[in-house]
Amino acid sequence: MVKTKKLTEKECHVVFIRYIKLTEKQEELLKQIDEDFIYKKNEKEKKKQIKDKYGFNILEYDNSTGYYNRCYRYILRFEKKKYSKDFVKEYVENILKDEIKCIDWNGNDETEKLGIRLKGDEKKLNTKLSYYNIENRNCSIKYPISILSYGRYNQNKTSKYLLKCQIKHYIFVEESEYDLYMNNYYNKLNDKDKWLVNIINTYNDFHLLNLGGSPVRNYILDYWLKQGVERCWMLDDNINCYKRYNKGLKLKIYSDLIFSSIERYIKEYDNVGICSHNICGFVRSNLNRGVIVLNQKHYSSLLLLTNKQFRFKHKYNEDVLISIDYIISGKINFCFNHILYNKNTSGKDTGGNTNTIYKNGSQEGYRLKYEYLYDELKKMYEYGLIKINCDFDKFIFNKPLKSKDYHHSIQYNNIIVDNQTIFEPKIYPVKLDDHLELR
Repeated sequence: MVKTKKLTEKECHVVFIRYIKLTEKQEELLKQIDEDFIYKKNEKEKKKQIKDKYGFNILEYDNSTGYYNRCYRYILRFEKKKYSKDFVKEYVENILKDEIKCIDWNGNDETEKLGIRLKGDEKKLNTKLSYYNIENRNCSIKYPISILSYGRYNQNKTSKYLLKCQIKHYIFVEESEYDLYMNNYYNKLNDKDKWLVNIINTYNDFHLLNLGGSPVRNYILDYWLKQGVERCWMLDDNINCYKRYNKGLKLKIYSDLIFSSIERYIKEYDNVGICSHNICGFVRSNLNRGVIVLNQKHYSSLLLLTNKQFRFKHKYNEDVLISIDYIISGKINFCFNHILYNKNTSGKDTGGNTNTIYKNGSQEGYRLKYEYLYDELKKMYEYGLIKINCDFDKFIFNKPLKSKDYHHSIQYNNIIVDNQTIFEPKIYPVKLDDHLELR
């Protein structure tokens, strides 16, 4: 057997076994691993803090307590010519067995590695605590908050959460459902909440076009453009809550800082495009994530420009495709991790697109979404509307999830932008942590 230390990483299947503190049982199990497969033992994970990269100090964002800042690891290497991926996974599973908390292959074909986390030393979250505004310390929201809604006049998750935060917002509905939203929701609110909720009749029945959410999204952008508003917030109607992520904890936040913290940050920059909150499920607790993701996908909680340069054009995955439009325009686009939104995956809630173009959240619906996105991006690529520095099938590919046979993965970093605005971090002079209390 060739010693793994004499092989390059590209010649091997690499395995990372991570842990905080080994139990006696785990120590004994690790001794069963053949020494010829062991590249390094008990190595301290070397993860750099990256919070200062973006000069974000509107609210405290400390990622130094993440799991990868605290853990140690074993590194194993298996020669690719002799051992398959299936063999490698089965080998370590048979040794570590019930001591494995999670195990998965990560990365693309050339850099894919098997990551294993052992059980033990898990920090328990006190999920009963939440962030609230300190009385009389509000940080005003500059841009109007819009919710597009269809078929959810008895649910209104996003609106109900914003009411708990005492945040004014506008719900845009179709003409055929305006009375349903008024009678089943608005008219049942108390006078104080009625002042915070505005039901806007679009005087259209956009669902008859069978084009998903794009028509009503464009209606909202045009509505605010006519009002002379430069940007507007655009939220899906099935957001359960927002959470503040700091020091490895994700705790609910009831504050105008959900929105105004982002508005304050981008105020210092020129040529800013789309901004958004990241989705809660994509940012795991105890991981050291940077506070901002630059120039990638934006999701269901969006801050958009209203000018005519950017409009939604697609039936499926309109958020993905408009994100790419913003990227190739050369603007700076920010997705924020300090505030996250929580919602069910597309097709799981009734109403909205679920009962129409998503085929009731079926595998067929997920397949249609993926194939549509693949075909649209392929057209953009072939017509020269989008440039990439890799093969097209490595730019977008299917990466199934446990609940979905079809789920896209797009490598946004491979997009070539000739006129990209350079990001240079600036320090905002006012910190707003004293506006919040944890209780």
